[in-house]
Amino acid sequence: MYEPLLFVHSWVRWVVVIATLYFFIKAAWGWKRRSEWSPSDRSFAWAYSQLFGMQLALGITLWLFVSPVTRAGFIGFARLANEPILLFWTLIHPLSMLTAFGVLQVGEARAKASTNKFRTYTLTIGLVIFIVTAAIPWPWLPHGRTLMRAF
Repeated sequence: MYEPLLFVHSWVRWVVVIATLYFFIKAAWGWKRRSEWSPSDRSFAWAYSQLFGMQLALGITLWLFVSPVTRAGFIGFARLANEPILLFWTLIHPLSMLTAFGVLQVGEARAKASTNKFRTYTLTIGLVIFIVTAAIPWPWLPHGRTLMRAF
């Protein structure tokens, strides 16, 4: 169960990354041009939130139920201070992604009440990009993983 879920989580992340970059550019462009928020913009924002949420659900399933790495981290919390790889996978990565999702949810709520939705989403998605980029297991890091996982 671990390998198939990890494979799906690994590939869906690229859909999320591409959608995030697209959303940021779209929001920044709308803000710059002082565009009106359209029904298609609202639909995209909703779909993006759902996609991010599904990726988060896959990650939480891996984190809490099937990952042997996090299972080892949960068994020996005291070891986390001495094992940076275990610390990253048990706490840093999942809590950062939960934080990014929380930022997105707060930004969505603020955007609904805002008169300049593009500005609100530009700032929100910019912060999400910052948090997510910091928590990605880049291959050159000690806890890194390959960018394109094979099954």
